[in-house]
Amino acid sequence: MKKRSIQIYWWQIVGTLIFLSGLVYRRRDIGMIQENLLDPSALYRVVLMGLVFWLLLARLIIKRLSWFRSLLRGIVGLLTGYVMICMLSSLWSVNPWWTFYKSIEYFVDVLFLASVINSIRTIEQLKALFDWLMILTGLLLLTVWIGVFLLPGEAIKYGIGLLGIQILGVFPAVAANSVGEIGAALAIFTFARSQLPMIHKWFYRIIFVFATLSLVFSQSRSPLMGFVVAIPLMLFLNKRIGILGFIIVLFVVLLSFTHAEDLFFEFFRRGQTPEMFESLSGRRTYWDQGFEVLRQQPLIGYGAYAGGRFYVLGELLRLDEVSSVHNTWVEILLGTGILGFVFMSAAVLKTWFVLLNLKLNKKTASTLYSLRATSIGILTLLFVRSFFSSGPFIWHSPLLFFIVVTFAEILDRQSKRRREIVAPNLVLKA
Repeated sequence: MKKRSIQIYWWQIVGTLIFLSGLVYRRRDIGMIQENLLDPSALYRVVLMGLVFWLLLARLIIKRLSWFRSLLRGIVGLLTGYVMICMLSSLWSVNPWWTFYKSIEYFVDVLFLASVINSIRTIEQLKALFDWLMILTGLLLLTVWIGVFLLPGEAIKYGIGLLGIQILGVFPAVAANSVGEIGAALAIFTFARSQLPMIHKWFYRIIFVFATLSLVFSQSRSPLMGFVVAIPLMLFLNKRIGILGFIIVLFVVLLSFTHAEDLFFEFFRRGQTPEMFESLSGRRTYWDQGFEVLRQQPLIGYGAYAGGRFYVLGELLRLDEVSSVHNTWVEILLGTGILGFVFMSAAVLKTWFVLLNLKLNKKTASTLYSLRATSIGILTLLFVRSFFSSGPFIWHSPLLFFIVVTFAEILDRQSKRRREIVAPNLVLKA
């Protein structure tokens, strides 16, 4: 049997630079940002994203590629519309330079997305895209556990919830909620991959257990909710009715004949007081204040990436240590108003529509089914998270969302040429 050689694609190199630029090595509050906007860690990020931009520009010139059509079509076109509004909001932002840089950063991300969509031609390359991000996600999660074993004093918070511990990343710095999201994403990747007919299923199952344990020990609730919704949805859409039925029966039995419900609620409450739990860890205060000020400028907001952080949290609530309003949609409304909200919500809804309505022929390779299941699982995770975090969809680096968009956009364009996606070696046209 002939062994396949490992092929390195240009977007794996450039995408890795984007991934690295999104890592955090220190934490800054609002006061520190306003005092020194461009500290060494921020400069590292700017340099990496500048390099990404010039690499994309060089490839555009050398290869004579046409990105313009990709930037204005489909889901990518909606994201382009959103980022244009973000950049325009620098004119009225409460922190113009912050808004401008963050908007440019996201624009480079969208350029990368359009270029990847323009480059991928086969389903094998699509699989390589998912494999690449699965590896990066796994490596990042591994750094969290290295910190747990080498620097437990910094990587473990004690006295938290039912388990008594909560893990987080030290170098790079990864918040507990992000550890949960990474763990859930890796579990979704490996769960979908383990459903494929292959020899080494055990490998993916081991990684699945590792990722799930990471999710549990992060004690992060929104990633857990997203994961719990994603897995049954993936099983249902892939017609794994037997496994889904078994999980439902097991769930009902546990709730009916054991104390599992009480244990789960105690775990989910995470040791918080009833008042703190009902306020969603203080989020409702941020949201109430946000909607109050939004009435004054509902159409245009207060500047992308700045309205929530610098105006609502910093100026009005005086919460310098809080980084965001912890809700993607409130963040969008505060930053770009209804204008930005329309474009981003349309992009997410269009992605959902494409994935759920994609017609796959029975002759289609199981790999394509697995990639669709992964995309739906990741999108479910991000969608649930978006109501409790400002990170999904709009914050750098949005690679998890972008691989889902890449899959949906390429297959949507192909399905408009053919009613069904049939062959695994099908050549795709951008």
